[in-house]
Amino acid sequence: MRAKSLYKDTEVPLFKEVMVHLDAKMEKFKEELKLKLIDTSVSFEDQSKLIKYLKILEPDSDPTWDCITAYHCWLEDVLWNLQEEHYKKVIETNERQVFVSSMVSILMNKLQSFWKLSNTYTTNDERWAQRQDDINQMLTNTINVSSWLMLNALVPKALPDDVIKRYEAQFARWPEISAQTTRQVLTHSLKTLRAFVASLLEAQFTPAHVQPLVELCMTVRLKVISDVIDNGVENICALGLKENWKQDFSSSVAAKTALPDFYENEVFDCLSAVRDALSTSGYPNEACLFSREGFRTTLVDIFAHLVTAVRHCFDRLLNLRSNQKKPTDLDLSRKDDEKGQLTTKKLLISICNMDFILGSALKNISRRMFDCGVKYADEVYEKSKAKLTAYRSTLVRCYIMIKSSAFSSLIDSANYEFIPDDDVSDYAKEMMMCCVLQQAELELCSPQLTSHCLQVSELLVQAE
Repeated sequence: MRAKSLYKDTEVPLFKEVMVHLDAKMEKFKEELKLKLIDTSVSFEDQSKLIKYLKILEPDSDPTWDCITAYHCWLEDVLWNLQEEHYKKVIETNERQVFVSSMVSILMNKLQSFWKLSNTYTTNDERWAQRQDDINQMLTNTINVSSWLMLNALVPKALPDDVIKRYEAQFARWPEISAQTTRQVLTHSLKTLRAFVASLLEAQFTPAHVQPLVELCMTVRLKVISDVIDNGVENICALGLKENWKQDFSSSVAAKTALPDFYENEVFDCLSAVRDALSTSGYPNEACLFSREGFRTTLVDIFAHLVTAVRHCFDRLLNLRSNQKKPTDLDLSRKDDEKGQLTTKKLLISICNMDFILGSALKNISRRMFDCGVKYADEVYEKSKAKLTAYRSTLVRCYIMIKSSAFSSLIDSANYEFIPDDDVSDYAKEMMMCCVLQQAELELCSPQLTSHCLQVSELLVQAE
């Protein structure tokens, strides 16, 4: 450069020839520097040196900007290629979890290099204000793309419609995996994503930059909770397989079998499994899921669905259809003289179990919800209690209707033409026997219902 400045105005032919040759060499040298500058394998320190050299060689150029734009394009290409690489492997093994971990690893390294490059502009540089918005947009775009790719792998149904339309051809169609594997992938990926957000914030990335990843974490947290609850509901519905119909009368609340304890433990297991997803300790200022109105309503409904799933368990035990709870829907497969006794006994035991759940288990579950971070546990409690109370009333009505049918048949067949003068009629004897048997069964299985059921039966008889 010094020689060029000395001889640039020379008229000597030899020097002119040398200058032409020198210019060609310099152009080639600058091109090599530029190519090396946008080579992504070059370290940030070397890039900084190359930027200084190019500024000396071409004072009016902007090598920093060239480097930033090239890096941005390259990084987005890497993210899409990473998806393709892991999608090809998915035929042999589940790659979702590895894909998320690999993407976070790349972003953890490359985004910080991009951030350092963007900070080489100083506020004194006349192009600082012009470039700053463009740099922020590039950074946001890259993080957006990464969050969409991970969302497509973890919760594809949550992708926004406009994103699907824009990138539909580029998004991989991940194959279905089992519910258990999905829960494992989501749980592990949530930990990875939270750690990534914490690292970016620690590296001085702004909240606006990491917002797409924050939204991704929120969606994954909600999905983890939903999947765990769905599994818990299935387990609760299947608890009837453990029912032995043997009652324990030691509780002061109501006689019960082991079923309410199994139910309570299953709910507790679910709450423990979602504790981490409900927590807000994953990264600084992580938001509570209940802080958003839409999420709050959904979560209250999800937890109420878990607590009230025991209704479906009783439906299966008693062979009640959910759309029609009448005595005719009970599975009375035994002979006429056996089926009523057997079915009504199960009904009474189930009502006792429901009384215990309403009087004891539901309160324990509510306390555990508070401990596990369910902010609106009181709302879940009230909603669940109302539904379970209504279901208990349905079971009681079923029992009364079955028992009252015995009285109805007696009334229909009663003959008043030959009433004995010196003895009680057979009709009266049958009525008394029905009352005694009903009261005995109630006292044996569900003494708290005795008064209520007999009063209703009496009213039914009077109505006849």
